[in-house]
Amino acid sequence: MASFTFNTTRQPKSGKRERLTVADSSVGITASVYTVAGAEVGATKYDLGAKEASAAVLQVIDEPINWTIDGTAATTAKGFESLAGDFIYLDSAQKVKDFRAIRSGANSAAVEVVALFEV
Repeated sequence: MASFTFNTTRQPKSGKRERLTVADSSVGITASVYTVAGAEVGATKYDLGAKEASAAVLQVIDEPINWTIDGTAATTAKGFESLAGDFIYLDSAQKVKDFRAIRSGANSAAVEVVALFEV
């Protein structure tokens, strides 16, 4: 099982999750997944106020993808390639918001996303 270490004494709490379908158009993480408007993160209540995820962990599930984190759309010719089983760690709120992915093969891919919130 993979484990992640963060450069902080306060470890983030896992929050919302989604499974993205990555097809032939560039997609990003859904805004409602990386934001909370109130006090709930996952099944635990915290006094957060409005907050954005400070990080996210993603896993490519079944087909390869190309992805970017600079706000530009990923294409089959532009971006980092990740294969099925690869983990992607986004270590800032800006990278979470700017993540874009597109399938790099003939079939659509699935990417599991877990947003992480500092508490």
